[in-house]
Amino acid sequence: MGKCLEQINYSAQQPREFPIRSNRFQDWERTLKDNLNPSVRCVVLLLPGAKGKAPLYDDLKKLLLKDIPVPSQVVLANTISRGKNVRSICSKILIQMCAKIGGEPWAIEKLPYFDLPSMVCGLDIY
Repeated sequence: MGKCLEQINYSAQQPREFPIRSNRFQDWERTLKDNLNPSVRCVVLLLPGAKGKAPLYDDLKKLLLKDIPVPSQVVLANTISRGKNVRSICSKILIQMCAKIGGEPWAIEKLPYFDLPSMVCGLDIY
């Protein structure tokens, strides 16, 4: 992730990494509670598994919403391990984290009718 931050000229402290070599929720919970404190602005979790088959996902999201309120983004190891579009994946992670810590990931300027109350809707179709 640090290399990705450098590529897009994002200035931040080097992210701390703490590997958790276990699939047990209790091990993840203990490690997160030991390493996260109020000064942490966000956390990115790299979870084992593939989409729809990540058993820790729901429990960890609940933990980070309820017990340790830190904005989080979960990335599945299978997504990264394919090696394709890693830069795009990192960019999307940064956009998500920016929004979760109160930033504005996108801005629109100088559109018609902006002098009136307006709503802009976006649609992404896959």
